[in-house]
Amino acid sequence: MTPAAATLWLLTILIAGFVVFLCARQKVLSKFFVFNCYFVAYIVVSIGRFCILSRDGYASSNYLYFYYYSDAALTILLALAVWQIAARLVAGRIGRGAVLIAGTSILLLVIFLCFFSVAHSSSPPITHFAVEISQNILLAAGLATLALWIWNRLNKAEDRITTQFVNVLVVYFAVFYLLHWLGHAWPYSFGHGGDLLSMMAAWLPLGCSFALVQDTTNAK
Repeated sequence: MTPAAATLWLLTILIAGFVVFLCARQKVLSKFFVFNCYFVAYIVVSIGRFCILSRDGYASSNYLYFYYYSDAALTILLALAVWQIAARLVAGRIGRGAVLIAGTSILLLVIFLCFFSVAHSSSPPITHFAVEISQNILLAAGLATLALWIWNRLNKAEDRITTQFVNVLVVYFAVFYLLHWLGHAWPYSFGHGGDLLSMMAAWLPLGCSFALVQDTTNAK
C-alpha cells in the first residue's frame, strides 16, 4: 500500500468515527442507529483489513476471504441503513409498515437470486455467495436511494439531516456505479479506478459529517 493510499484509508476511518461522535453529540444516535452501526463496523473492518494486509499482502487468501465476507456484511448494513432512512423520510406520508414490507421483499428477492447464481457457479459456494450478495444488495440499495431522492425532491421532507443523508448517499451510489461501469468498459485505460473508489469510500463519512455540522450551524 502506498503512503497516499494508507493516509486516505486512515483519514476515512477517522472521519467515520467523527460521524458517530457527531450523532452522539447531537443526540440522533438512535435516530440513525443502523447507519451508525455501519460506520462502527466500517472502522472495525478497515482495521482488520489493514492488519491482515500488512501481515499477508494483497494476494493472500486470508485477505481475499476477509475482504469478500466483510464487504458483504458492510453492504447489508448499508442497505439496512438506507431502509431506516427511508422509513424516517417518508414518515407521516407512507406507513413504515409499507417501507418494511417493500425492503423485506427486495432483500428476499436478492437472496433468492444469489442462491440461484451460486447453484450454477463453479466457484466456492460461500465466497461466490458473498460476492453476489454484495453486488446485488448494493444495486438494490442504490436504486432505493435514487427513488428516495426523487421522492424527496417532489415532497420536500422537513427532516434536514435525513434529507442531507439521502443527498450524500445518492452521490455515493451514482459515482460508485459510474466508476464500476468505466472499469468494465475500459479496464486497461481506466487504471486509477481503485484509487477513485477509495476516495468515494471517504466521501460517504465526509458528506455525512458535513451534513451533521451544517445542521448544528443552522440550529444556532
